[in-house]
Amino acid sequence: GRGPVGVYLTGGTVTNCVISGISISERSMDIATAGGVHMTGGTLCDSVVRGCKVGGPNTRTEQGCHVGGLRVDGGTVERCLICDNTNTVPKIVVKGDAGGLVVRGSAVVDHVTVAGNRLAADANCEVGGVNVVSGTLKNSIAWDNDGENLRSAGTVVATDSTVDPKFRRRGDHLIGTSSPCAYAGENGTYQGYAKPVPDGLIILVK
Repeated sequence: GRGPVGVYLTGGTVTNCVISGISISERSMDIATAGGVHMTGGTLCDSVVRGCKVGGPNTRTEQGCHVGGLRVDGGTVERCLICDNTNTVPKIVVKGDAGGLVVRGSAVVDHVTVAGNRLAADANCEVGGVNVVSGTLKNSIAWDNDGENLRSAGTVVATDSTVDPKFRRRGDHLIGTSSPCAYAGENGTYQGYAKPVPDGLIILVK
């Protein structure tokens, strides 16, 4: 088969979901894309993409880009946690690869935390966190990923990738009011997010 094993979203809305533990490896795909979710449209919100994997020693890598967690070629991602995913595609350099999140095309990604994503020792990918090839990333946190937390050729607004967000407890990815990332996003109406995703979420908007 081709593409991701988890969710392929072209329209509509996926919300309040945990997408976890999915692996696409070996020769199970002819075009590698994403271990967890590949979006070309629609909306993913208030959800978690965790512990997914792309790649393996025999992965065919002639085409596409590869990401362990979430690839967004179009559509909107809001208030999501992308954590503990892995890219193990070996010995190839493909522009746009990442461990956690790839943003491309006209995609808009807003209020996400990308943390703890990993790269294999022999992977030539250098971006464990977020690779913004094009599109927009804003009001987000990228931290504690292998290699680079953030690489961007697109638009990045009010996103922290060099400052420790001081997560309250290891693994829950919540920040407190004393975090340097709290209320550090774009000015605007405070959104509050009284209904967080299952693993908690950041609050950045003033």
